[in-house]
Amino acid sequence: MAQEGSIKIGPGKNRRKHQRIICRVDVDAIAHKKWFVISSYNICLDGICLETEVPIKRLKDFGVKVKKTVDLRFFLPNSDNLIVTKGRVTYIKRVPKSEGKGGITLAGVNFCDMDINHRRELEDFVVDILNKNRSSDILNSSIVI
Repeated sequence: MAQEGSIKIGPGKNRRKHQRIICRVDVDAIAHKKWFVISSYNICLDGICLETEVPIKRLKDFGVKVKKTVDLRFFLPNSDNLIVTKGRVTYIKRVPKSEGKGGITLAGVNFCDMDINHRRELEDFVVDILNKNRSSDILNSSIVI
């Protein structure tokens, strides 16, 4: 499982409740008694967006379906503390790649039943990144790490 990332600012309109931080980490996931590793695309205080080149049908075969719960485990960048939580899948969509054939499947997951210590670590991580990247441009941008 990866424990590192890099930080940069990316464009995008924030229509959500929390600022998104584009964060590439490996996520161990269990859905419908099937274990797999998937990459994160972004993370915020209330959820994570997972990314894979696997088609939607194959992802659903693993048990990742809208309104279903998945178990997640991951390390935030520059941390040795494993974050363990459950999440509810809110959407699954396929988006075309910017170059070449194929596409990327994104799955949005809202955190639920997160341990208070893990929640605090996530909050500290997000606040730290936002403070380091504070500018007027950030309000309508995603932060990439």
